[in-house]
Amino acid sequence: MSSVGNGEEFDAAAEKLGERVEQFTGNAEEAALRGLDTMQNSLADLYDGLADESSRALDTIEQNIEDHPWISLLVGFGLGCLVGGALLRRH
Repeated sequence: MSSVGNGEEFDAAAEKLGERVEQFTGNAEEAALRGLDTMQNSLADLYDGLADESSRALDTIEQNIEDHPWISLLVGFGLGCLVGGALLRRH
């Protein structure tokens, strides 16, 4: 009769283990979804911040070009010469 008792104990333990696995799976899924949601929100905030910063930087550059067109032209010419010289040296 001890084998029957052991079989019932085994079945009860297996059922309890199955319940715990289901509970763990549910908890893990919830935690993963919360983490994913947090990451999405963080990335959205980061994107918004970068977009705002880029827009302000572009506005500043445009304003400097409008305020100092000759200096902007000379800087562009100088950079073009540097890049052109570097490309000619490579060949």
